[in-house]
Amino acid sequence: MHPSLRPFLAPEHATEIEILCLACGTAPSDESLESVESKLLERVDWDFLLQAATFHGVVATVFANLQKHMKRHVPAQRLKQLGAINDRLARHNLLLFGEMCQLQDLFEQAGVPFVPFKGAVVAAAHYQDICLRAFGDIDLLVEQKNLDRAQRLLISRGYRRLPKLDVLHSEDFYRSQQFKNSTNEQSFQLGNTDAILDLHWAVQPRRYLPLDTSEVINSCKSVNIHGRSFKTLTPELELAVLSAHGCRHHWNHLTWLCDIRQIIQGGLVDWSSAFKLTASLDAEKMLLLAVAAVEQFFDCSMPADLLVLYDPSVVKFARKVAQKLHILEDKPTGYLMASVEMVLQLRRRPESKILFLFDEFLAPEIVDLNRFRLPSILHPLYYFLHPLSLLEGATQRRWRDRFRPQSDSSADLITDSIADSAVVSVADSAEDSEIALTLSS
Repeated sequence: MHPSLRPFLAPEHATEIEILCLACGTAPSDESLESVESKLLERVDWDFLLQAATFHGVVATVFANLQKHMKRHVPAQRLKQLGAINDRLARHNLLLFGEMCQLQDLFEQAGVPFVPFKGAVVAAAHYQDICLRAFGDIDLLVEQKNLDRAQRLLISRGYRRLPKLDVLHSEDFYRSQQFKNSTNEQSFQLGNTDAILDLHWAVQPRRYLPLDTSEVINSCKSVNIHGRSFKTLTPELELAVLSAHGCRHHWNHLTWLCDIRQIIQGGLVDWSSAFKLTASLDAEKMLLLAVAAVEQFFDCSMPADLLVLYDPSVVKFARKVAQKLHILEDKPTGYLMASVEMVLQLRRRPESKILFLFDEFLAPEIVDLNRFRLPSILHPLYYFLHPLSLLEGATQRRWRDRFRPQSDSSADLITDSIADSAVVSVADSAEDSEIALTLSS
């Protein structure tokens, strides 16, 4: 971690956050390992460190590095706890990869083109091990013209919809243009298993990254995962998508920056094409922020041609991200406005800023359609109801924080962090056998 960033970490958890940043690489330098060793000699809040490693999605790499290089400095019970979490995450990754193989066969037989992205393909392509990068679900991208067929295929396999706010609509609604315009993804669950799938018809909402899905799919490359060939995003597209995704969520998971670092260190990025693409989408500074954050947070050397494009003005946003790393919540108080402020300041074009504000604060989303069932003639009212929903959500988060208990027991902290990762209830023998069969087929 860059020395200039340390003053921006929360003092009560600065040691633990630094350990995570130093130890979450796939091949940490000797200097990083020496820094980890010195930090471990300080007073470490192990309950928080385990919870933070799980929340930030870096359990696998942190466990591997602590076990290999720092075993004598880590309490045996803590290393055992971290190892147990890592085992569960690894088994869940294998479960999802096995299911992704089944889906590939299903979609190819039906003639429905699809592209898996994030998750398993990022782990395989940039970590060289699908168990070194935690992922909680399967992300599939299809063109909107194939969306209805893709949904039917998933339902025929036993998937059920996971609607927001626990509201289900008719199948006609899910085939309607109103639904397709209100969101860019739909979540599904395979029966009562832990296999969760997000079906996308755009890689990001248009206000963050207005990419044409047909062009994305047509420009994809192939990646080999355990003998299977999958189409996935090029490194340049991955950088654009992951940078926009990180800004959308205020970079509140460290694993997203780890992904950027792995792509950079892979040495396969055509940086001229990457910045040409992001500049055309007015997302260039989002990518520059991701690069700056990686340089500030990790022991990662930048390619010479990238240093020429380095923008010091985005470092202030990396510092704001550092200030929030100890808050282990997906949507903490002030989250929305912090993300909006970041995106607006990273946009260059006035028209992009206007479109972003309109889509963020006025355009109705699926949660609005779920909460307020209006007849077609009253649909314009959704543009007034959406900002009210946003205000209600912000108010609820503030009240939640006001009355939240000040502390939890260490056992509860670890239990909650594992549960929140949504990956711990993989059945033992039966599902392990299914995974093995799938991987061998």
